[in-house]
Amino acid sequence: MILHTRFLQTVSSVKRLAVLVQTYHFSRGERCYSAPPKSLPWLLRSALKAMVNLRELWLDVTDTIRIGSAGIGTTGSAVLPFIFDECVFQLDTLHMLHCVDTKAFCAFLMTQKRLRKLTAYFNPCTTSKNYILPPAACPSLEVLQGNRSAIDALLPNRHISSLLWDPDMYEMNQSMSHLCEPLSHLKILALEGSFLRPSLHFLAEHLKSVECMELVTLHVSTRARVALLLPFLYHMLKIINQSPGSWMLSTEFHHFVD
Repeated sequence: MILHTRFLQTVSSVKRLAVLVQTYHFSRGERCYSAPPKSLPWLLRSALKAMVNLRELWLDVTDTIRIGSAGIGTTGSAVLPFIFDECVFQLDTLHMLHCVDTKAFCAFLMTQKRLRKLTAYFNPCTTSKNYILPPAACPSLEVLQGNRSAIDALLPNRHISSLLWDPDMYEMNQSMSHLCEPLSHLKILALEGSFLRPSLHFLAEHLKSVECMELVTLHVSTRARVALLLPFLYHMLKIINQSPGSWMLSTEFHHFVD
């Protein structure tokens, strides 16, 4: 953490070095909810603002950070400004695991005209089920990974060909009528299995263009059911028994999404 803090300090203060940064990863991992130095959230925001030529960004932190006298997320904390406020970079890849301020994050996405790959998990408790980003947001988006709230907002109105659908417990029995048309354009689909995922019976009739599918499941009968629903897909089906994590890092799908 000390070396990372020094990096952020350097990038924030030396602009000629900041403009050279094109890829940045930040994750506190298991220490995500510990108390890092009070200055770290401010440094992160300042450094991101300085990285004007950033193209690939991976953040395993929330987009809205609370910081108090004892550290992040403590009693008496105050909300810092949105993490991407005043950032001017045009990203190709964005991996954002925790989107708390959905309104601010979607406003930021409106500025990203070159974004091709996006991982985003919206807060289902604060995201309107009827909210769909207009076509002007991320017009170049091709690969999307996220939960139902993010998919509802981002899959329509864009030319997305690859989707990793990571279900959450809030999406059961929700209508999917607005997703029928964009589902028909998918070439690659991966369905995680942490919670109750969409019915394959419903999805099958809309997967008119899919060429490759990945399923995370514990049920040995899944392959037989998919073979009945999507017989043309049988030889391009991968079934695994645990979560693949980030699909963007999957070597087996790398040649498809690139």
